[in-house]
Amino acid sequence: MKKFGKFLIFVSVIAILTALCAFAEEYDGFEYLEYNEEVIITDYVGAKTSITIPYYINNHSVTAIGPEALRNKNLTSVVLSDNIVSVGEGAFADNPDLHTLLLSKELKSIPDRMCENDSSLYHISIYGNVKSIGDAAFKNCSSFDTLNFFGTQEQWDSVVLGEDWNYGVSEFFKVEFVSPFTFTIFSASEAYVSGYEYYSSDVVIPMYYSTQNNARLYFVSSIGNNVFYRKGITSVVFPNTLTNIGKGAFEDNPGLKSVVLPNSLSEIKPDVFKDDTGLEEVYITTMVTMIYHGAFEGCTSLKDIYYGGTEAQWDAVTKENGWNKFVPADCVVHFESTGLPVSTVSEPEADAAVATNLRRHSALRFTATSEDYN
Repeated sequence: MKKFGKFLIFVSVIAILTALCAFAEEYDGFEYLEYNEEVIITDYVGAKTSITIPYYINNHSVTAIGPEALRNKNLTSVVLSDNIVSVGEGAFADNPDLHTLLLSKELKSIPDRMCENDSSLYHISIYGNVKSIGDAAFKNCSSFDTLNFFGTQEQWDSVVLGEDWNYGVSEFFKVEFVSPFTFTIFSASEAYVSGYEYYSSDVVIPMYYSTQNNARLYFVSSIGNNVFYRKGITSVVFPNTLTNIGKGAFEDNPGLKSVVLPNSLSEIKPDVFKDDTGLEEVYITTMVTMIYHGAFEGCTSLKDIYYGGTEAQWDAVTKENGWNKFVPADCVVHFESTGLPVSTVSEPEADAAVATNLRRHSALRFTATSEDYN
């Protein structure tokens, strides 16, 4: 598949944005456009050097910052609201006095040249939602010495890094991992996830919790009650050290579509996935012997349950009344499954799908060129 950064922006989009800027309105120094009841910031004409992007303008959510919208504005500090889901190429570039930039927890891609030549920027935090960092994103940020990544090593390793993304940064540059989880130690060898402070829609539960300086390792064997309640989770990966998921742990996360439960889990507790209205498929192993009331209540999109054992084994699982309340009547249980079915998508199809999505949001969100997708 072509590298993600190569098709982020379209020539036609630049032309559209250039033309539309003539009709931009202004709010507190921000020029903006409204599109499909969302707002894109296209320029800043105010006098402040320390700015905060508003959550709403005219009761519409501010979801994007356009290409080069804040470039060369003599800024020292920029704070993005968590409504921001995309940032255009070069949005904060050429602000040599910019020392503080707080990104949105919703941001999934850091664009090309985002902070190029911001020589005073000394550290930045990005969250586990980020899947790619574009070409020259932090090029010539000569003071940039620490990238705080709120996520795991595995998540960071999966981030697609563009060419020269950190060229010319400080010689002391390092990536520091900040756990989004809070852990509680409850035995000589075990800990459980007791909190989730920093938002990321893609959650990877770690197998181990290590104390400061890795002095001691503990198996992560449990998730506490309601830890991920209403956290906007869209995916979760469990370790096979996990023996307990607490009551309501993932309740009311409508973006969660697929769940593969770990082999180590023997019970599905009450309300674990309650009101996850987008959940379409779940894989349950033969280790599960009990499903409590409300476990999948309100999962109104649940179409398929993939079970690792036979029909007789499934019938032997104790299921409390209401475990599947409001689950569609035509939900199918598939037996002797080895996991969720894998959908194979060819590279051209995948690239086309991404390009279509970019076009769909083009007037608001993206800015570059790709002859492949014009």
